[in-house]
Amino acid sequence: MDVFRCAVCGLFTRLGREAPSVRGCAACGSAVSDEGAPQPVSPGALRDAIRAAPVPLLVEFWTPDCEPCVASAVVIDAVAHRLAGRAIVLRLDVEQHPEGCEDYGLLAVPTLVLFRAGGERGRRVGPMQARTIESWVADA
Repeated sequence: MDVFRCAVCGLFTRLGREAPSVRGCAACGSAVSDEGAPQPVSPGALRDAIRAAPVPLLVEFWTPDCEPCVASAVVIDAVAHRLAGRAIVLRLDVEQHPEGCEDYGLLAVPTLVLFRAGGERGRRVGPMQARTIESWVADA
C-alpha cells in the first residue's frame, strides 16, 4: 500500500495501487490524489505532517521570487511524481511564511529538508539533480 496526504485536512492515508487516481479522504471526504504533486503547507501544517508522516517527508523551502527556487521547483515536481506513495513532498513558501526560516534555521533558499519518523534526517541547500534527491530520500 502506498501513502498519500489529503491536501485539505493533512491526514495520511494508505491507498492500494489498483484504485483509481482520486479517492476520498476518510477524515474529511475531500479527494486524495495519488499523483504525488508537492503540496503547499503552512508552518503549522508542516509541524503536524512531520509528527505524523509514516513515510519520508521531503520539504522544499522556497519562494516564487527566487530564480534558483523556481528552477529547483521543476525538478522537485518531477521527483514528487516519481516518489508518489513512497514519500510525501511538501512546499513551504518562506516569503508568505517567513517564520518558516526561523523555525527551521534556514539561511538560504531553496533548501530541501528530509524528515523521517518525526525527526530531521538531513538538509541540502541549492538546486539538486533529480537522481540525487531520489537516492537521498530512498536512503531514509
